[in-house]
Formats: sequence, C-alpha cells, structure tokens
Amino acid sequence: MDQEQAIKLLSERLDTYDDPQFVFVDCICWFADDFARFKKGIINEILRRIRHPPILPQKHIEQPILPLYYLVDAISKNCEPSYSAQFGERLPQVFEQSLHLNDKHLNDKLFNLVEHWKLDNIFSEYGIESLQECVRNYKKINAPPPPSI
Repeated sequence: MDQEQAIKLLSERLDTYDDPQFVFVDCICWFADDFARFKKGIINEILRRIRHPPILPQKHIEQPILPLYYLVDAISKNCEPSYSAQFGERLPQVFEQSLHLNDKHLNDKLFNLVEHWKLDNIFSEYGIESLQECVRNYKKINAPPPPSI
C-alpha cells in the first residue's frame, strides 16, 4: 500500500469518528504504528481535520474536533516517539485556531489537555511552552473587562 492509499483509508475511517471510543482510538493507533512510514501524511490528515472539520458523510454534521485532539493524545502516547515530536512541533498553530472558536466547553477541555501533556511529558518542553503561550494569549485577549468603580 502506498501513502496515498493509506491516507485515503485513514480518512475513510476518520469519517466515522465523532466520539472518543476506545476501540476506535486503539485501531487508529495500530494503523499509525503499522503505517509509521507515512507518519507525516497521517499527522497532516489529523491536523487538517482539526483545522477544517469535514462534514461526516453518515451523520451530515461537522466532525467534532475534541475527539481528534484525544486521538492526537493517544497516538503521541502509544505510538513511536517521533509522532509525539512531530505533533508537538505542529500542534500549537492548530491549537491556537481551535481556541479562537470561542467554545467554552472545548476550550476548558483543551486547557486540561495541555496540563495533562505537561504532567506526562507528552511533548517537548518547547511544544508545551508554545501551547501554554497560546492559552495565556487567548485568556488575555478574552479576559472580562475590569469592573468599573
């Protein structure tokens, strides 16, 4: 199987993913390990979906992005370390864009993920610092105005 076929297969599987189901996440992790030679394409596909969520064919809804972040977490923890390194380098840009969707529930979960990634050393120190900087910037920009006296 070549990279184009592997990414097409991954994309078809991801088209059914809208909830962080353990069996599904495990299957994608196995896929990522089996096709690690295409890791750049696999990472690109997942980050592309976070950046521009597609409409899921079977449900006719936009793909929720939080389960995709959980997938990034699982692959980074359970697959070869180079996945974690590459996700860590590329995630801050996508992460910042996700924060600016201004979805409080999503943002709370993303803030928690950053803390989890920091505690578990999932990404490099630089990657974690970049993600934390995104959180600080977002909170500063969206802080409520000080009360007027």
